[in-house]
Amino acid sequence: VGAWFTRTDNTYHLFCMASLHVLSKWKLPFLGIHLSLFPPLSLRNGNGITKRDSIFQFVFLTHPISISPDSIGFISTEFCVIKASDHTALSKSILKTLLYFDIFQYPLTASEILNHLPTNHVTLDHITEELTRMKSQSIIYALSDFFSVQNNPMLGNRRIKGNLMALKSLSLAKKQALFISKFPFVRAVMASGSLSKNYMDELSDLDFFIITKPNRLWIARMLLRFYQKVFLLNSHKYFCINYFVDEDHLEIEEKNLYTATELATLIPLYGKEYYTQLLRANEWTKIYLPNNTLRSTENVLNNRSSWLKQQTEAMINILGATRFENLSRRAFTSRWRKRYQNNYSKEDFEVAFKAKKHVSKGHPNNYQKKVLDLYHEKLGEFGSKMSIRWND
Repeated sequence: VGAWFTRTDNTYHLFCMASLHVLSKWKLPFLGIHLSLFPPLSLRNGNGITKRDSIFQFVFLTHPISISPDSIGFISTEFCVIKASDHTALSKSILKTLLYFDIFQYPLTASEILNHLPTNHVTLDHITEELTRMKSQSIIYALSDFFSVQNNPMLGNRRIKGNLMALKSLSLAKKQALFISKFPFVRAVMASGSLSKNYMDELSDLDFFIITKPNRLWIARMLLRFYQKVFLLNSHKYFCINYFVDEDHLEIEEKNLYTATELATLIPLYGKEYYTQLLRANEWTKIYLPNNTLRSTENVLNNRSSWLKQQTEAMINILGATRFENLSRRAFTSRWRKRYQNNYSKEDFEVAFKAKKHVSKGHPNNYQKKVLDLYHEKLGEFGSKMSIRWND
């Protein structure tokens, strides 16, 4: 049984959860319930809601119920009323954060909500107090220590399992990062993707964000790709190298919630001085995540090129690094255009496959667009369901 009714500038939702304890031999065609809410309302048998105040307009969804057990029964009801005015600026910010991570079926702790909140000047106490209020009104749900817009305890269990797998994967990622750092012209390595969100499962890859020497980015990518194709038989499972920038161009061009979240969650694994420079070059992320804090770099190595790496880089420079750089870039660009260009619009292709001198990104699934589209869909659906005007 449900009802939606409006009164001038306020919108109320009435959710009626009826648990039926029935032992009867006859059929009950409609629920007849009487209640009082602000101006008194009536729910009457067979007639839905009868308007008792001309200010209200109603749409009532009557629900026919067939009952055929043995004796008599009764209906117990619980009512929860939510006004649109109950959605504060803070609660809307919390919901935006939870809805974004709900795309990945990932509930958050209170401290994580604060870290990813699009609103600043907020403390953890404020968050905890608001979460308690929202939970009491069934706007959100507590899943052990986590919060979600879904009342699904399995999400909490899934997250715990994924966190444990991420902890195990982190040690492997550190070893891989140290190995990647030995390739010519690599200056810093960071973990991105699922691992950077502290989650891994059987389908997850180890994704790496790599910073290179200027004008040598495509050589570094080509050498790493050659190793992956020949020695790892083209496996991406533990060696997914999908984003490169050079140290003179650390600012990310696409500025949105997705890229801000990806940058904010990067885990520095090698070249810690570049991690700090990267985030400093992308201060715009504070527009989306003003409360985000830097990762600890206490146990992360600075960039230090070995004698062998220095000699290898010098040899490549002597043999014609600029020519090799241009050839590598053209090879990647040609391959991407041949395989993927027809699957995307021109605009989407240029975002998913970047092939500039200072940046290289190859994302065939174009997760950025998919995630942002899903996020806006969720905002629309949840906003309609809960009568939330996000921009008020």
